[in-house]
Amino acid sequence: MPSWPSRAVHFIPFAGITIWEILIGSVRVALIVMGVRKLEHPGIVAVPIGERSKFGVMVTGITTSLAPGSILLDVDWDRNMMLVHVIDASDPDQVRAGMQELYDRYQRKVFP
Repeated sequence: MPSWPSRAVHFIPFAGITIWEILIGSVRVALIVMGVRKLEHPGIVAVPIGERSKFGVMVTGITTSLAPGSILLDVDWDRNMMLVHVIDASDPDQVRAGMQELYDRYQRKVFP
């Protein structure tokens, strides 16, 4: 578990990337709603929980659901998976890799 001072310092970039993801998601959804882009491959992606603590899973769920175009639907503790609905599930591996990268780079240092 990271120390409180370390968590406080790393919270700033974590909050920043969360806001960025909200903005990017808003633009993606707006483009679909306005008819600029087509809604082609929405779907559910199983994302491994990995090294996340139960609290870390909760934080991932909240931040994922804050960004328009994605929402945590369920956590399957038996399979060690989070089920996430995304607006573009055409490449599930990319969705999983993106979520893992955000966790490794930003969230793990604050909410493991």
